[in-house]
Amino acid sequence: SRRVFAVGALAGAATLGIGWLAGAAWLERRDDSDLAHLLVDAHVRATLGEHRIDVTSSDQHTVKPWLSARLDYSPAIVEAPVEGVTLVGARIEAIERQRIATLVYRYRAHWIDVFVRPGGRVAAAETARTIRGFNVVQASGDGMEWRAVSDAGLDVLQRLVARLARTPAQQP
Repeated sequence: SRRVFAVGALAGAATLGIGWLAGAAWLERRDDSDLAHLLVDAHVRATLGEHRIDVTSSDQHTVKPWLSARLDYSPAIVEAPVEGVTLVGARIEAIERQRIATLVYRYRAHWIDVFVRPGGRVAAAETARTIRGFNVVQASGDGMEWRAVSDAGLDVLQRLVARLARTPAQQP
């Protein structure tokens, strides 16, 4: 009877552990999806409103110090990270009660907002998705999470975010 009890207790503990891990993974995925929706909302607000750019410049030596003076972190800035994509400026967004650097790029007639915040690893399972007609691409690198939102093609956004995530932050 002790052996049956021990096997039952072990099976119960294993089931509880697996259930906890699955639940945690589901909640993390849901939180990431919620963030993506918030970033699309911020992109749409900026596109429709008058708050697209706080500092207008294609010069990383202007944008980076401007962001550094207003945030407690400093993301890498690349003026022309991918062929055809150019830096237009930056702004700061408040997302989930956190101030987030938003780099604004142009690709042909498309505006691209790249939201950058300190963070861990972005889950590799879903690095690209479409929400309400806007593409959202994410990557991580140099201790930052990079998330681009635009109606530009996924291929352009994936190359852009991959390039930015590989760029180490330099001092202004």
